[in-house]
Order: sequence, then structure tokens, then C-alpha cells
Amino acid sequence: MELFALFISIFSMMQLVSTGAVGKCSTACAERNHGKIVRVFLKGEKVMVGVCKNNTVDPRPGHRSLVFPLTCNRFVGVWSFDFEDEEGIRPFSVNCPPNKGVPQSMLDECPTLDQPTVADASEHLNKLNTNKIEE
Repeated sequence: MELFALFISIFSMMQLVSTGAVGKCSTACAERNHGKIVRVFLKGEKVMVGVCKNNTVDPRPGHRSLVFPLTCNRFVGVWSFDFEDEEGIRPFSVNCPPNKGVPQSMLDECPTLDQPTVADASEHLNKLNTNKIEE
């Protein structure tokens, strides 16, 4: 019985975190129903996350998913690619955890500065791969 109660309490905590926020930086606004946050770092005013997206561009073995770095000022709430952290883009040989998604109305409330989102990640990766091939 105690084990069941522990399971229920852990499950309910996971549900609360799934659409959480650090300051004004909403996890739903980072994932945008296209990826799943798999790592989080806090540094001063910045929230830095790695968003996993299943790979549809890179045909190499061991590249089933990619993690892209995004940053957000926790007092502003706008997510953007961390273009200075190319080393933060990592391939993985497993698929990403599922994204349960949020209603579009919630995404419509996300602050934006016309920055690329995780939905644009495949295009950004394609440009990186093209540049590496040409070098």
C-alpha cells in the first residue's frame, strides 16, 4: 500500500512539472509541442535547456534524435536558440521522450521576438551539416 502511495505522489509531481516555468520562461513555450526538454541549467538570469527533437534530417546511424540548446532570460520569458553553443547540439541513438502537448491557446500566449523555435531545429541542423561537409 505504501509503495502505491509513493508511486501516485511521484506521478502527480511529474504532471506538475510537465508544463512548468522558471520565472517567465515557460517549458511549453520552449517545447512548442515539437520537442521535449531533457536538460536544464540555471546561470544568473538565464535558463538554458536542451530540447530533444526526433531527427528527420541526418541519415547517419546513431542520430535518431538531437538535443538543441535554447536560452531564456527568466525575467523576460522569450526562448531563442543558443547559436553560440554549437557543442550543445548532440545526437542520440534513441528517440526523444514523448511530448504530451499543450493547447494552441497556451502557445499563443508565449512571448516571442520572431526568434527561431525548436520547430525550426531541423532546418538549422541541415545548415550545420552542409557547412561541415563543405569544410
